[in-house]
Amino acid sequence: MTYTHSSTTKATISVVLLRAAAGVALLAVPCFDAGAQVRPQAEVASKSIAVPYDYTQIDPALYPDIYYGKSRLNAMTFKVNAVAAAALITNAAFELEWKQWSVQLPMYYSNLDYFSHRVRFRVAAFQPGIRYWFDRDNVLGHTGFFVGAHVGLAWYNMSLGGSDRIQDHKGRSPALGGGLESGWRRTLGKSGRWKLELSLGVGVYRAYYDHIDNRYSGAVKSTVRKAFVGIDHVGVSFGYTIDLKKGGNKP
Repeated sequence: MTYTHSSTTKATISVVLLRAAAGVALLAVPCFDAGAQVRPQAEVASKSIAVPYDYTQIDPALYPDIYYGKSRLNAMTFKVNAVAAAALITNAAFELEWKQWSVQLPMYYSNLDYFSHRVRFRVAAFQPGIRYWFDRDNVLGHTGFFVGAHVGLAWYNMSLGGSDRIQDHKGRSPALGGGLESGWRRTLGKSGRWKLELSLGVGVYRAYYDHIDNRYSGAVKSTVRKAFVGIDHVGVSFGYTIDLKKGGNKP
């Protein structure tokens, strides 16, 4: 009897173990099958977010890395001021744009006399500034109205044909100051890359200059320290914008 009971017990235990193993195997089959359908997170994310080729369809608030790129910069615009160019002043400016802001660096240079050594407007100047743009639709560079602030630094030697000319003191004392500006920009052509910009600025500058006899090797007549308040920028500028977002410059 003892042998029979022991055999029965062992047989029962064996059946239980076999059934348990079979149950585990059956549970494992769907688990392994489901696991076969798992995709890397990056792949799922790339398929769940359909990035349109047209950047106007992307919300920069939701997908800033896609819209602006890692640098968050939107565009860079190169400009030439036609007003300064008409006065034979070589000039150029570049402007970095992101979201509703931009920073720019205009540069001016001239070493020319106008028809006579008694008429001149020689200058080397820089006027970096920051701007705020009211238009949020800045897919390819800013357009619309803006306000801004700038600082200015200028070396100068000027005469309008009179008996005197003025020059920053000993040629080593540039005017220094800053001011506010406002303006408007629009696109030219269908590409949206070419721009027309109108701008006007006013500022306050501290000047330290010499009154010099307006002739070759003229003598210094007097030296003046004076604050200048007035218009310090007039711009009718033409520019070209380069797209800095991911996929920029694609048609």
